Formats: sequence, structure tokens, C-alpha cells
Amino acid sequence: MAIITFENYVVDESFYRVNDAFENIGENLSMPVEFSAEIGVEKTQEKAYVIINIGLGKLEEDTRKQIPFTCNVSVRGIYSYQSEDFETNADLKDVLGKNALAILYPYVRTYVSTLTNLGNQFPVYTLPVMNFSEILQKNDLITFIGFDD
Repeated sequence: MAIITFENYVVDESFYRVNDAFENIGENLSMPVEFSAEIGVEKTQEKAYVIINIGLGKLEEDTRKQIPFTCNVSVRGIYSYQSEDFETNADLKDVLGKNALAILYPYVRTYVSTLTNLGNQFPVYTLPVMNFSEILQKNDLITFIGFDD
């Protein structure tokens, strides 16, 4: 039996803008990427959500000419769980912080690739395959809401 159930996802935010100052194009895009996540629970309904935020191509004065576009995406995954499966808040945080993020990340990767492909001006940008939840945890990039601790 599954400890959490992935119910659905929605795109909360999607932003793509071409950088008119861009001067260099190659076959592959090397872009600065920023990640963060928010994990929240509604304990009375035994529901949880995970929001993954991705920021591509932050424009800085010294790199402005090397960034072809900026893109911000925020995707929310909706999960359900059974309270009796978790002895503590820490147990629930652990499962959501590892498994729920890992479940949602491929949807975010696909969405970013599709969005950048539809721009039709630059090569497709594909987020790397990685242990996404581990990277966010190690860099303290997850905010927890509603856990009462």
C-alpha cells in the first residue's frame, strides 16, 4: 500500500521572455538555474501539496548577453495520505520531502522543455536528470507549511 498518493498537478505560474540583448547562440544552452520548493499539509483533510519553483536565466549585467531567455515555472502537485501511516510530523516531512518531490520533478522537466521548445528561437532547454529532492534538502531550499513544529 502506498504511503502517499499522487492525485494531480497544476501549473501555477509560467513565464517565458526572450532576452533582446542576447548575442551568442550555440547548439546547447547553458543557463543559470534556481530551484526551490514548498511543501504544505492540510491535516484535517489528509491532503498535501508540493510546489516546485524553477527560475532559468537570471539576467545579471555581466551575463546579460549570454542568456537567450528567462523562464519561471511553478508547478503544484496534490497528494493525499493517511495520518495513521505517520507516527510524527518528521516522518510525513521526510516522505513528502523525498518521494513527493521526486514524483513531481519529471512533470516540471517536461513542462520546461515543452515551453522552451515552443519559443521556436533557441535550442530546447532540458532540466538535468538528478536526485532533485536530495539537492533541495542539502541546500535547505524546501519550505514546510502547516506541520505545527
